[in-house]
Order: sequence, then structure tokens, then C-alpha cells
Amino acid sequence: MDRVPFGVLLAGGESRRMGRPKESLLIDGETMLARTAGTLNEVADRVWIVGSPKRADGARVVGCEWLTDPVAYEGPLAG
Repeated sequence: MDRVPFGVLLAGGESRRMGRPKESLLIDGETMLARTAGTLNEVADRVWIVGSPKRADGARVVGCEWLTDPVAYEGPLAG
């Protein structure tokens, strides 16, 4: 499969219905965010994760760059 130059993973949202950030859910001992980013890393040369500034410090994923939502809490299109 050909690789793409970059991939973007939207990790914003307040998770109001879930009650805690979805990206921190564990799947086979790995966070959902890390698992999804790892899958994206398999097909993209560079991966950006876009999300809330308050989660940036705790949501570091190896091989990815964290970008802060330009307008926080305005949904995925704003991200």
C-alpha cells in the first residue's frame, strides 16, 4: 500500500456522554488514542493529533505531533 504524506487525528471533544476522555480508554493495554495513532502511522509519513489545549500534555503519542484546536470546543470541523 502506498503511504500518504500526512494524516490528522481529531482528538477533541469533551466526552460528556462518556464521562471521561475517550482517548484514554484502554484497549489491550494501549490507550485508544495511541492505538488509533499507531494505525495511522502505518500509512502516513507524518501524523498530527488535533485536540484540546488542556489535554496536550497528557496525550503525547510517540511519533505524532500535537496541535491545539484553533477554536476549542467548536466541534470537529473547527479542529
